[in-house]
Amino acid sequence: GVQFWQIGKSRPMYVRLFEEDGVTTYKQEKGQLRQHVAKRAYVLTISSDAIGERVVSAKNYGRLPLVPLYGNEERKSELSRSMKRKIDAYDIITSDFVDNLQQANEIYWVLNNFGGTFNEMAAMIESVRKSGILASYSDGTPGGSSTAEPHTFQIPTEARKVALELLEKAMYKDFMARNLDDVSGGSLTNVAILTASTDLELKCDRYEWQVFDFVQNILQLAVIQTEKITFKRQEIVNRSEIVDDIQAMRQDIDDETALKLNPYIMPEEIDGILANRDAKILAGLSSIDAANRARGADNGQGDS
Repeated sequence: GVQFWQIGKSRPMYVRLFEEDGVTTYKQEKGQLRQHVAKRAYVLTISSDAIGERVVSAKNYGRLPLVPLYGNEERKSELSRSMKRKIDAYDIITSDFVDNLQQANEIYWVLNNFGGTFNEMAAMIESVRKSGILASYSDGTPGGSSTAEPHTFQIPTEARKVALELLEKAMYKDFMARNLDDVSGGSLTNVAILTASTDLELKCDRYEWQVFDFVQNILQLAVIQTEKITFKRQEIVNRSEIVDDIQAMRQDIDDETALKLNPYIMPEEIDGILANRDAKILAGLSSIDAANRARGADNGQGDS
């Protein structure tokens, strides 16, 4: 593996060469590449005291400690040519739209039967802009009067609006992203939210396998072999609907399970809520035995 960086064109370039038995740093200056730091092991144990610092031990990982993280199993960019063209087209249309809006604020003039030079016409229009007055002089010849008519640019709004909407919809589909406009509304159900999120979930599943492999390889460098690697995703849900579902299941689940399923309650709050509930039970019962029986009934355990 090779890593290289340069702060500026006038500054030297540094290069690090990663090999299985260590890393070496080079420095390129004035066209010459020379060793800057000799090869050293990846894991160093350093002792520091009043005398200074010294390397006590050095060891390597037994394999090249470079672990790539890919976006997919094909190891190719997610930005395909088709996607890039859609993005470019979207940018061009929006850019032209802004240019047209700026032009729409400007007025151009059409001069009819004006017997002057171009410079004289420009001077007259500039005078109109400053004073707001347009005077018409005629020599009395029939049909010989001069006129100046202001016009503005017309923007093809509808065609561009439709093109942007089509491109935006196509990009969401190609990138398997979730359009939040599709999951808005106070009466939206969790089924509708899950349906709108299907493509994104599939893409995340595909990417998660790559992250799983990446994390597993990182752990292997520390001699840790495990399959217990999990990921937590943020989700959009209709919390009120979930609470209604919990209430409907209340007879089949215990208090702790109900609290864990409740999206309004954080996991670290559950123990405190259960403790407060137990305290209230103890305060309202005549004996510890009665409290224990009540707690056993809540957990689905009756007297034998």
